[in-house]
Amino acid sequence: MQQLVETGRTFHVPPDFSVKTYFEQVTAVQETSGDEACFVLIEGTADSLKRLSGHWYLRNCVVKRDGQTLGLSIDEEVMMKYLPALLLSYTSTVRVLEPQSLKLEIGKIVRELYGFYATE
Repeated sequence: MQQLVETGRTFHVPPDFSVKTYFEQVTAVQETSGDEACFVLIEGTADSLKRLSGHWYLRNCVVKRDGQTLGLSIDEEVMMKYLPALLLSYTSTVRVLEPQSLKLEIGKIVRELYGFYATE
């Protein structure tokens, strides 16, 4: 954004509007075609996998779920842009088993953070 101009107009939220319903509708139509989809396999604690599989965006990507693993089918660009930060917020309670590209990206971010926070 380069500029913000106040117009004096206001937006009134419709009385029956629900943010939750809106996001459910938006994510329900976000289907990934076969060529763009990546399979992500995550290992973790039962609680962490439950929270991940219930995430507002990821819940529509779940293709496999058992006691210790969660499988997602997700757009590669979305995966590389958003999953590293999201998964890092779960610290050591989750671990990516595949794809290798996601594992490498998370490792790269961790090394950058270590370099930033390491004491001399």
